[in-house]
Amino acid sequence: MWIYWFWALSTLIITKVLCIAINTLEYMKLVMDSDSLIKLTKAGAKEIVLNNIEVCIPPSVMNETTENKNKFPDAIKIHENVNRGLLKVKNPPNNSFVKSLGIKGGEAQVLMLHDSSSAISSDDAKFLNLLENLNIPYLTPASIIVFLLKKGAIKKGESRELLGNLKEFISDEEYHLAMDEVENDN
Repeated sequence: MWIYWFWALSTLIITKVLCIAINTLEYMKLVMDSDSLIKLTKAGAKEIVLNNIEVCIPPSVMNETTENKNKFPDAIKIHENVNRGLLKVKNPPNNSFVKSLGIKGGEAQVLMLHDSSSAISSDDAKFLNLLENLNIPYLTPASIIVFLLKKGAIKKGESRELLGNLKEFISDEEYHLAMDEVENDN
């Protein structure tokens, strides 16, 4: 019985995330954490995302994702996007409220960069739970791909392919809910 309730709650939360993606990104910028940026890069979706959505990252995310750029092809791609201006690195303002939450590193700086005209992209469950409790709009990598389909930036086949590439990095529930959104898109 508890498995059903867990599945139902997970489904509700993931559906909410997908709805937020579709309804908010049209006019918002996206502040991305390392987890989301790396997963989108590995799935081959980062370029499409950066060409269709204004994305910024704080310096700590830049450091986390590119510090070993000579060892990892993903890090090289992220560094190139910053150099070409597709991915913007912004310094967050000091925020005593965020500091009082006790979070550190990339997530703290991402939260400090967030403002009323932005959403946050992450796939870190603990961080997403905090964002949910603070009523801050957030998007997972899969919901961004669904948004790009709904926006008309990619076709159904490409969204299937990108979600397929992302599948090994996300939960089965998130993958299946995103695929359902893709299949039910008119």
